Amino acid sequence: MKKMRISSVWFVPVVAVLIGLWMFYKHVSELGPLVTITTVNADGLVAGKTTIKSRSVDIGMIESIELSSDYSHTIVKARLNKQVKGMLVQDSKFWVVKPRIGRGGVSGLSTLLSGAYIELRPGQSKTRITDYVLMEEPPLGEAGRQGISLHLFSGANKSLERGAPVHFKGFTIGQVEQASYDKEKQQVHYKIFIEAPFNELVSTNTAFWITSAFEVKMNAKGITFQLDSLESFINGGITFGLPDGSVPQGLAEDNANYELFANETIALEGSYRRFTPFVLFFEESIGGLVKDAPVEFRGVRVGTVVEVPYLRYFDQDVFNPKGLIPVLIHIEYDRWNKFKSDLEGDAWKSHIQEQVSKDMRATLMTGNILTGARYIDISNSPDVERDPYVIGLEQHVEEPIMHTRKGDLERVGNKINSLLDKVNALPLEPVLNNLNTTLKSANSAVKRLDSAVEKLDRLIEADSDANNADLREVLQQLKQTLASYDQGSPLYQDLRQSNQSLDQVMWELKPLLDTLNNKPDSLVFGADMSDPNTDDVNKESEQ
Repeated sequence: MKKMRISSVWFVPVVAVLIGLWMFYKHVSELGPLVTITTVNADGLVAGKTTIKSRSVDIGMIESIELSSDYSHTIVKARLNKQVKGMLVQDSKFWVVKPRIGRGGVSGLSTLLSGAYIELRPGQSKTRITDYVLMEEPPLGEAGRQGISLHLFSGANKSLERGAPVHFKGFTIGQVEQASYDKEKQQVHYKIFIEAPFNELVSTNTAFWITSAFEVKMNAKGITFQLDSLESFINGGITFGLPDGSVPQGLAEDNANYELFANETIALEGSYRRFTPFVLFFEESIGGLVKDAPVEFRGVRVGTVVEVPYLRYFDQDVFNPKGLIPVLIHIEYDRWNKFKSDLEGDAWKSHIQEQVSKDMRATLMTGNILTGARYIDISNSPDVERDPYVIGLEQHVEEPIMHTRKGDLERVGNKINSLLDKVNALPLEPVLNNLNTTLKSANSAVKRLDSAVEKLDRLIEADSDANNADLREVLQQLKQTLASYDQGSPLYQDLRQSNQSLDQVMWELKPLLDTLNNKPDSLVFGADMSDPNTDDVNKESEQ
């Protein structure tokens, strides 16, 4: 029986197959990972031509570009080099590098000749993936940077764009990385990054606000204009800080949440987070009192008006049939004492509540006569008893109630009414009657004097000795009459004093009566009235 022999002819194809298998294995083993990148469109990308780079080094090539099954987006398949396999982690970023004009200037000009390419920035995660979403904009900042990320929410009418700077005392220490709008809460949400070591400046009680490029402040020293940098004027930005005298209360944690205020004033006023609420019930008009109005104690601000009117208790006529207007205020302890612990704040809270239960009352005051702005003034008023009607409302109100007293306008109105009553009570009618009597007596005396002068003229014209006796008699009567009106006579003095007193009373009362008749509130708000001409008065009195 013959044994089967393998012909040497088969040696060549077997070797060729083995070599082919070895080459295939080597090719497959040397292939890098295949990455799937999803994008809205493939603008500027070409299969087999567009490269993938990292730090200007080629690390891969796009192999294919195709539409998704529902035609809603584009799927890009790219093969990367084997050496960069470790870069494919969960937080790695892919984006297209092409000419762009942004906040930092013009970038990607080199792609005008070479064409667009995809840039890869490796992440820090340990989770490996191969499916990514192509970013529409390049990521901000450098990879591996140190610092903290914070989340800000704002209900202000101002908004910022991605890339807006974060400032601290004029230095740029971070930027806005994301900006989105929450339709349910109607708030704008921002994600910002603050670089190290400036992240240590952010504490749990830090306040954030939108940088104002142009700001006008009015105070007792005058008007101050503040103009920020041109970048802030064009792009806006975020600034943060602490209220004057406040002490940092611990470093902020990564991804902490903060409120973003519209400006510095609102931010610093809203940063007082330790407070006690009180509800005030006013019987008088609260016109001119608005939200964020100050609450003062002896001229020092100690709180803020939070809601005017306090709608929670405004429409409940069942327990408030008298129609009192509720106002919600906050007494903020950090305004006058920068507590380092909550225990100190709790002690002041108990002290304030004790004073309110005794004799502390709230009064509606006028802060600016021109604008009509009003504020709340609290003071110890032992003479003002607690209103029994308001005491009956305590069972319906969750917040503690601070009793009120009548405001300054109402007290001034009472003073005006009292002054008018005093003016009406003046004895003007007897004075006028005495004046009329005096004038009648003066007229009668003048007539007698005229008669005597006429007789004297006739006697002089007659110039006869027979009439000398009559002339002497007339002259004697004239002498007596004139003597009664001499400056040293009692009648003259009485007449002159009465005339001067009457003139003085009339001239002093006339402006007041005219003012009160035309504008009763002129004692509070003033009136443009000219002073009486005292020179004319003196001349008339001397005559």
